[in-house]
Amino acid sequence: MKTYKEFPKEFETNDNLYKKKPIPVYVTQINEPFKVETLEGTMNAKAGDYLIQGIEGEVYACDKRIFEKSYEKQPQESYNDYGKTMMIPILFIGTLIAFIYNIEGKFIVLMMFSVITIAEFFLRRQYKKEHKND
Repeated sequence: MKTYKEFPKEFETNDNLYKKKPIPVYVTQINEPFKVETLEGTMNAKAGDYLIQGIEGEVYACDKRIFEKSYEKQPQESYNDYGKTMMIPILFIGTLIAFIYNIEGKFIVLMMFSVITIAEFFLRRQYKKEHKND
């Protein structure tokens, strides 16, 4: 059986080059020394290291220096960001309908208010469905 102390130079080819998948994981920094029961046994960690829950629920520690080179914070999308993004096509469609049917004056304001109110209801519902585990 071969033992590897470092990655062999002859394997450093494009065929062996992979990029880690961007999979979100739960992480917290622990500010005191701690131990973790991992699949491989007990792991000791230093103050400032990170406790990570892996993609299958397993837990492990990661050295602070390695963690900060390997991970970045998952951006949190707020409802306002989601709503603004989704509202633009809805307003465009409402304006297009008004233009096609040559609707003018106060009626267009009432129609657009109705479209926005209905859209807001459905957008909030969709956002809650997509973010129910956040």
